[in-house]
Amino acid sequence: MTIRITGMNSGLDTEAIITELASARSVKVQKIEKEQTKLSWKIDAWKELNTKIYSLYSDVVSDMRFDYAYAKKTTKVSDESAVTILTSGDAMNGVQSLKINKVAKTGFLTGGKIDASSGEKLLANMEGMDWLKDNTQSVAFKVNVGGEEKMITFNGYNTLNDMVTKFKEAGLEAKFDESSKRFFITSKETGEAADFKFEPLTLQKVPEKQVPVVGDTEEILAQKEAENAKRDKIIAANNEIIAANANTGLLHVPDEEVIEFSDSPEERARKNAANAERDKIIVANNIKIGEASNIADINSKYKENAGKALKALGLMTEGMADGFGVTFTQAEKDAGKVASKIDGQDAVIELNGVKFTSATNNFEINGLTLTVHKETKDDDEITLTTEQDTSGIYDVIKNFIKKYSELINEMDKLYNAESASKYEPLTKEEKEALSDTEVEEWEKKIKESLLRRDTTLSSVSSALKNVMLQTHISGRAGFNDGQDIYLSAFGIETLGYFKAKDNEKSAYHINGDPDDSDVKNYEDKLKKAIATDPDTVIEFFKELANNMYDTLEDKMAKSEYSSSYTVYNDKQMATELKEYDSKISTEQKKLNDYIDRWYEKFSQMEVALSKLNSKESSISSLFG
Repeated sequence: MTIRITGMNSGLDTEAIITELASARSVKVQKIEKEQTKLSWKIDAWKELNTKIYSLYSDVVSDMRFDYAYAKKTTKVSDESAVTILTSGDAMNGVQSLKINKVAKTGFLTGGKIDASSGEKLLANMEGMDWLKDNTQSVAFKVNVGGEEKMITFNGYNTLNDMVTKFKEAGLEAKFDESSKRFFITSKETGEAADFKFEPLTLQKVPEKQVPVVGDTEEILAQKEAENAKRDKIIAANNEIIAANANTGLLHVPDEEVIEFSDSPEERARKNAANAERDKIIVANNIKIGEASNIADINSKYKENAGKALKALGLMTEGMADGFGVTFTQAEKDAGKVASKIDGQDAVIELNGVKFTSATNNFEINGLTLTVHKETKDDDEITLTTEQDTSGIYDVIKNFIKKYSELINEMDKLYNAESASKYEPLTKEEKEALSDTEVEEWEKKIKESLLRRDTTLSSVSSALKNVMLQTHISGRAGFNDGQDIYLSAFGIETLGYFKAKDNEKSAYHINGDPDDSDVKNYEDKLKKAIATDPDTVIEFFKELANNMYDTLEDKMAKSEYSSSYTVYNDKQMATELKEYDSKISTEQKKLNDYIDRWYEKFSQMEVALSKLNSKESSISSLFG
């Protein structure tokens, strides 16, 4: 910034003088800046209105062109507490009978009460688990979840919370409840296939050769792959038992190395040798497993230990007891130490005498989505009555009329706004002289008038109004006395010039609409038409929507001056907005040059006065 020191000799307020001299020229800069501000506000106003126009086009009118928008059906249920129905548009009208034989359930185990008061308690410190204090002892059992077997292994150093984690890792939901001192375990999904059960571990013989999967039909190949998968599962289960107990006398079976045809001959030979060695281990293990004196004892031990542990943890039901060799005394039963298990089950219904089964409580049948809640009694039947949902069609039309009227009211309000020609955007200095409220009110007047008498706005508004005034289908016998059909045939009309409020004269109202105080007491022709001749109603509004969609699409078409889906010349306005920057820069430079010239003149005057003052001082000193 240039630092100017003036008025030293003349005593004049040069700054104030030059500011005053430049004020007339600075007005031109301010005028361009205000024009730019108004254009920026106008662009914002158009963006907001364009969003609403596009919303009518894409969210409302677009769907109304097709049958599915009106394909509204409803199903009445004689016992709504037993079943909930969702009805799609392609459901068949009619009356059906329903029986609910079973509702789907998750497998749910409520544990027996145990002596633990904390989830952090070590298992070895619990009643009936003291034998786990021997750190060589461990417990293992299988959890079968939805047909998939997983082994759970633990020892005395594990806690109750560790057990919760192990059950979760096995694919179950689990919790130890401190207040009731019980485990709660459930499957994650409903249905018989998702149920779970606990089983003792047993060492099994392994088929000694993997079945070659080559050159057969798809069915045979699938069967062979299933056999190989079963073999691999037995190997994996045996390996887990072998790893958990060093006294089995069995060897761990290595994972098979698959031969890839892209391998080199040497690599394939190495893999074949490894696979041959693996088969030898399997054969040797099978021989030992067949020796009952050793393996039977191991299996029995695992079964016994798992039974004792599950009982001590309150996870043993009476139904499981025989499988683990466990018994309950009457005292234990009376003390609530026996677990209770609800098996997972499928939902079973009979619709019109035909049985349907689902793993969940949801059924999708012929356009109906049924969610069952409770079983019906033996001879009870629920009646389902599916019919056209006249209120659904009515709501589609009502929503359209509402959205259209709101938009057209706003467009009329913007077009008919009061003139604000006496108002211009405020400069920074002018804003500082007013309160925030005064500034807001001032700018509001300008913004509300930005689209006043706008030709583009008038064009779009008139096009929409014209669509609403047209007939969209020809007359037919039995409706409207065979005359061409307009909106008025359905009791959809404007209020009239004298009854409607300002800027609401083009809004439509549905006679008999209970939510519209202006017309709620009139005859409801629309509902009557939907009830008696829904096809005519749907055809009319489909054609109306098609015409309005095409009209808006034409107005929002991309051009040299506007982008796609834009009714105003957004490209042109953006260009004009940038051009103002250039104009402002040019005028500001002219203003700065003008000011600099005046400073130069005053500076020269100051220099001359300085020289004059110096001469006067010299002469005065001679006569001094």
